[in-house]
Order: sequence, then C-alpha cells, then structure tokens
Amino acid sequence: MRRIDRLQISFLHLQPKLKVKAMNIGEFARRGGVSASAVRFYEDRGVLLPPSRLSSGYRIFGPADLERLIQVRRAQALGFSLEQIALFFTLPESERRDKAAIVEAAKIKLKELDLHLAQVKTQRRAITDFLAKHI
Repeated sequence: MRRIDRLQISFLHLQPKLKVKAMNIGEFARRGGVSASAVRFYEDRGVLLPPSRLSSGYRIFGPADLERLIQVRRAQALGFSLEQIALFFTLPESERRDKAAIVEAAKIKLKELDLHLAQVKTQRRAITDFLAKHI
C-alpha cells in the first residue's frame, strides 16, 4: 500500500468501549444510524466484519461491531470512501491509533476538498459567464 493511502485511511481512533449487549440486525442498524440493508452492504464491502450468527442463521452484533459501524459512519461524514475505510481496518491496531497519521490524513483530505472546491468554483464561473452571454 502506498504511503499516501495509509495516511488517507489512518484517520480514526477507537472510542471508549460502548456499553451495549448483543443486538439483532435491526437494533444494531438503529443504534448505528443506518438501515439493515446498509449493514448488509457494509458487510458485503468488507467494511464490517461478518457477524456471529445464531443457530437460526440470524446475525448477532456486539459492542465491537457497533464501535466499528460508528467509525465507518464518522469516516464517511468526513468524505472518506468505503474503499479507504476498508483499507484503514486492514492496518495494524497501532497504526489505527497513531494520532499523527490521523492528523496527516485529515490534512490530505482537506487539501483534496480545497482542490475540489476550486474546481467547482471554476465550473460555476463558466456557467455564470455562459448564462450572462445567452440570456
């Protein structure tokens, strides 16, 4: 993995352990702020680990699963892709907790956003100019 990829995905740190008991997929999804289908999607993409299953085949989730889901949601809110998030979880625990790497990843993401914003402003100016000439 390239160094920049590691920096881009080393942006999370684990929160203190949540005090929750085992949950079915509906409760897990509700607590994580997503739908049950989103939980399945995240599982299919490798962002969430396959959960334990009851003898009936139903998924059962624990506190560590909920912590991970919350981290995924936080990372998405910061603009990281599911691919970047999945790569983050492949890193050793020590690298996931490295505050300097997290700060560096946030700086890289901010530079990406600034570049994107500049591109959008340029597009907006071009459209405004076009409309001014044709209205």
